[in-house]
Amino acid sequence: MEAGKILLSALASRNPSGKNPNDRYPELSILLTDDSEIRELNSKFRNKDKATDVLSFSMTEGESGGVEIASLGDVVISVETARDQASELGVSLADELLRLLVHGVLHLVGYEHEDVTKEKALEMERREQELFEFLVQKLKLI
Repeated sequence: MEAGKILLSALASRNPSGKNPNDRYPELSILLTDDSEIRELNSKFRNKDKATDVLSFSMTEGESGGVEIASLGDVVISVETARDQASELGVSLADELLRLLVHGVLHLVGYEHEDVTKEKALEMERREQELFEFLVQKLKLI
């Protein structure tokens, strides 16, 4: 299955309105921030008092889960951590920011890599790489 079709399928499965995703995609909020702010969010919502690279907050789970909303959720990315990781990996900051955005969106549509089987974690890793490559190649973002 082509990466774009996988992404459309994943979005359709999380579209609260039940409409075809080609008619209207759910909204996605993206916050680019620093280590200090993402550390506060990570501490408040995940009880982990440390900075991280990306956080995802689904609008279809938790206390307000199931409410008919047209929002997929929020992805929060620390530009500071992304810059450090890009340097360590030898990639551009743009590449790392895009990879983190893809990673965050995958969490919003149900993929996990923590506290799951190795197979499920590897599936998320494969999807992340596939979607990253799809976006770079097809949309020419980088």
